[in-house]
Amino acid sequence: MQRPSILNGLKNNFLLCIGLTICLLAGGACNRSQNNSPGRAQYDLGQRYYEGRGIPKDYPQAMHWFQRAAAAGNPDAQHRIALMHQQGLGVTQNLAQAVQWFRKAASQGHSDSQVALGLCYFEGEGVEADDAEALKWFQKAAAEENASGEFYVGLCHYRGAGVKRDVEQAVSWFTKSAEHGDPNAQSNLGVIYTKEPGQTNLTNAIAWFRKAGEQGQKEAEYRLGGFFQKGEGVPKDLVEAFKWFSLAVSHEHLFAKRALAEVRDQMTADQVVAGEKALAKAVEDQKAAEE
Repeated sequence: MQRPSILNGLKNNFLLCIGLTICLLAGGACNRSQNNSPGRAQYDLGQRYYEGRGIPKDYPQAMHWFQRAAAAGNPDAQHRIALMHQQGLGVTQNLAQAVQWFRKAASQGHSDSQVALGLCYFEGEGVEADDAEALKWFQKAAAEENASGEFYVGLCHYRGAGVKRDVEQAVSWFTKSAEHGDPNAQSNLGVIYTKEPGQTNLTNAIAWFRKAGEQGQKEAEYRLGGFFQKGEGVPKDLVEAFKWFSLAVSHEHLFAKRALAEVRDQMTADQVVAGEKALAKAVEDQKAAEE
């Protein structure tokens, strides 16, 4: 029988010390802050295990600490537990459990959980589909100016899900969400201003598509490529079309690859070089926007 390596033993002890130190530091920070956030120290430690920050990533350990924080009533921990059940991280995937934990956090006013719970009802995941119940939770999140909540309230009005279809209300909610930076709301405004009867305004459409495209929203990127290719609402510019279609391809837009090939066939060699330079800069700009 081989004797355990001294090096491995030291490594294990070292990792244990890191874990204990983090736990003690987290507890101390929580006690000092008195920020009325129950279970915050346990949640923070769970996050370290979840992300692998300073210690090896360990989903079961993360779940252990999130559960301790959740038992103390921490809504962030309850939300994280729900996500882990939903995604099957550290536990067997269980959508019904995810719904239960989203509900716990949502009932405490956690706006991201309110959106997530609304989506469970909207899509019928872990619970029977119910558009009216979905809208109720989206509205709660929107009342807290949660951009995703505002977006989904707008989407419900646009589709007539859980409420009578009302394009003006949809535009109002999409605009609130878009102004809070939600790229899907920005893109949806672009779609409405492009084709919706009584709402058509290409200048507004392109402005919102550009804001969404700068954040990497693939539908907006694809639409912008089309505008620049055809010269609709903007001067015709194949270099810009190449850039936007290329970005949409990188984000796996279903129709962007064919559109990019068509544009490339229309371009000179110098235009392709210019397009590749513009694309490289756009990729860097999108990365910077994410940070």
